[in-house]
Amino acid sequence: MISFTIMSDGTKIAYEAIGYGHTVLFIHGWAATRNFWNAIRDIPGLRKILFDLRGHGESDRAKDYSMNRILLDISELLHTLGVKELSVVGHSLGGIIATKFASSTDEFKVRDLILVATPPEVKFSRLKLLFLSFSLRFMTPLMRKTITPKMLYKPKQELLEFIWNESAKGSVGAYIKIMKAFNGVSIIEDLKAIQAHKVAIIPQYDRFVSPEYQKQIYSGLCDEVIVVDECGHNLMLEKPDEFAEILSRILMEREKKE
Repeated sequence: MISFTIMSDGTKIAYEAIGYGHTVLFIHGWAATRNFWNAIRDIPGLRKILFDLRGHGESDRAKDYSMNRILLDISELLHTLGVKELSVVGHSLGGIIATKFASSTDEFKVRDLILVATPPEVKFSRLKLLFLSFSLRFMTPLMRKTITPKMLYKPKQELLEFIWNESAKGSVGAYIKIMKAFNGVSIIEDLKAIQAHKVAIIPQYDRFVSPEYQKQIYSGLCDEVIVVDECGHNLMLEKPDEFAEILSRILMEREKKE
């Protein structure tokens, strides 16, 4: 069931807390929503927290979309829910946010950090930022036809419609501001310092973040690297059962060791 909490700057954040057990926070990617994690809702033995980033899904639009403000949203949400120890799973941009949270928090113990189709760094030229911003504002139908299908290995119509519908819930202005706020951000040095158990899950046919580049970087920084066959950037939509099984294995094996 969806709930809402008010951040210290007055922004309303939508979230769900599902199940009981060790807490796992799921952070969705850019222009997505908490519903991109539907595949994991039924994993037993875990308390799963799904939320919409500000400006996304059913959360409020806001003025501040800086990385520090988004990290503060996470801390305030966890305080609201009484969380002290957790695992964090992030997809794409959500993986960058998850890493920055894990590397900067002194209040919470992060046991596991799981990166899903996550770029080690974000680099857009000024020209590309201008083009993407213009396209988001004025050429959304064209982007749906050209960009969205590239997020999937096999772009089935029902998955494309799901992505379009979920993306439409958020604010184009928020998407542009977040894209600009995270441009130039790298997580490579953060990963070197993080003591949590680190796992990278890489789609075999990711057309947004080179799988080979992900493997090259994360093989030296993560405790485990998993490549999922025959799927694209949004692998949890294309391979929901396999994705849920992988996460369940990682998290429940760690739970037994604890």
